[in-house]
Formats: sequence, structure tokens, C-alpha cells
Amino acid sequence: SNSVGLGAGSRKVMVRTREEAPSGPPTSVRVEAVSSTEIRVTWQPPRLSERNGKIVGYYIRYGRLGTQTLSKMTIRDVNSKQAIISGLTPFSKYEVRVNPFNKVGPGPASSKAIVSTLEGVPAAAPDFVQCDPVSPDSVSISWKPPPLELSYGVILGYHVTYRLDN
Repeated sequence: SNSVGLGAGSRKVMVRTREEAPSGPPTSVRVEAVSSTEIRVTWQPPRLSERNGKIVGYYIRYGRLGTQTLSKMTIRDVNSKQAIISGLTPFSKYEVRVNPFNKVGPGPASSKAIVSTLEGVPAAAPDFVQCDPVSPDSVSISWKPPPLELSYGVILGYHVTYRLDN
């Protein structure tokens, strides 16, 4: 344009930039316990401006809180916005992170989400069970609780069974 007016426009040119790995993490990442050995992870895709191409899947990294080793699950269904992680230890805290990826590579991970699996039944019996006679018609029974790491929850009580042996 000049002081006289607007000149003729050029013809339209279409250009598409190359894809890059996503520059933003998934949003709304949530984790919840489903059972004593399973958790559900849900998320939404990264913001449109941070996708940098077509998202083709998600990596879910998870592990017991306080350990260095994380397992990885790959979700290749781009329409899926949730996953169930199974085979976990009952009554244990886990950390979970989700990364989007496209054909160029992975994007940044979401913030760490922490969840505890639900209680399960104890995996061990009490230790050091002792039975001592107290009188002709009574006995004293004592024991140590199962190891804490095998309690899989808060032990609320014990079931004692006995029978008269002649």
C-alpha cells in the first residue's frame, strides 16, 4: 500500500511447518485407587498450542514412592484418556507421570501424581505363636504381628481357633 491506496495482493501460499515433539504435558492428570492392586490414571491432551503435531500416544511411568525404578506403560490409542495399572502391591503409595508423544518424540511429563492402593488381606500369618498353660482350664496365647510390609493394611484383630484334644 502507498498514499494512493492498496495494491493488488499476491496469490495465496500455503506452508506447513514440520512437526516437533510436544512442548507441553498432558493436562488434568488424575490417579485413583481401583482396588488393592490396581489404580486408574486419567488425563486430557496437552493444550493445542503445545502439541506441535498429532499426538499418537502416551507414556505412563509409575513406581513405588521412594524408589528409583519406574515402570513404563505405552498407550497407542490416541482416543484413550485413561489406563488401568495392575499388579501393584496392596496398601502402598505410587507415583505416576504421563508424557504425550508424537511421531517426532516424547513431550514433557506431567507433574508427579501420588496415590495409595487400597488395603488388602495380610499376606503372612502371625509369627512366634506361643501357647502356655495358666491353669487346669485356661491357656495364654501370644504372638507377634506379621511383618509390616506383608500386612497390606491396618490389622484390626486376629481370629483364634482351638479344639480340645484328648
